[in-house]
Amino acid sequence: MSRSAADVPMTAAVQADHHFYLLAEPDTVAAELPLPDNGLIGSLPGKAAIYTGAGSGRVTVSVRTLRTPPAAVETGGWDEVLDHSLHAPAGALRVRCLMADPPDLPSLSPYGPGIYRVRVHARGRDTAPDGVAVEPMEDYLILTWPEDRARPDELHRQTDRYGAGWRASTAAYRAQHHPAFREPDQQPRRDPGQPLLPPRPLTPEEIENIRRHREGERDRPAVSEREKLRRVRDRRRDRPLSAD
Repeated sequence: MSRSAADVPMTAAVQADHHFYLLAEPDTVAAELPLPDNGLIGSLPGKAAIYTGAGSGRVTVSVRTLRTPPAAVETGGWDEVLDHSLHAPAGALRVRCLMADPPDLPSLSPYGPGIYRVRVHARGRDTAPDGVAVEPMEDYLILTWPEDRARPDELHRQTDRYGAGWRASTAAYRAQHHPAFREPDQQPRRDPGQPLLPPRPLTPEEIENIRRHREGERDRPAVSEREKLRRVRDRRRDRPLSAD
């Protein structure tokens, strides 16, 4: 890569798992998972999660770092565009994955520790929500630049159904965990079309167990449909009769 991310956006295929990939500093990948109140990105100090329509698989991510805010907001061709403030205590933000090696993309905090403004562009999240993306079907463009203080999110475009579902689901989740909503008749109901929120972040042990399970599934020999049917018939034949 001969050009820097400040000259032109640099692009890579990024592995998403559990509906997200990360903008994170080292040693924060397995930490608490921030929720996306805006439907696209949520953050904690040193870490942000960008939420994908695909449950797992590859998405295309382009990044570009700037010294100052861009002169204009480009919304054409994108489903979601917003600005979000992210604190980089170590100045070591990069695109990272939960259960894969980080992609070959440059630092998102090249000007050292501090607050960075992150502009996230997204499209394609409604293409195959909850699916497995063997080939990328979603595109993301991430711009970053330093700023003197954190600011509220600035929303430039919000049009995809997936983001709307996250906004409603996150609002319901936060309300449900507020003391004023603890009585059963006050619990907000989740629409079946809204994404399910994780009740807690994954622990490092759980992440390792998932990784081992995936490796075992990949190494397991394929079973033909005929063999599957034979096994079902064998189980039914060997099942004891009910006492009823």
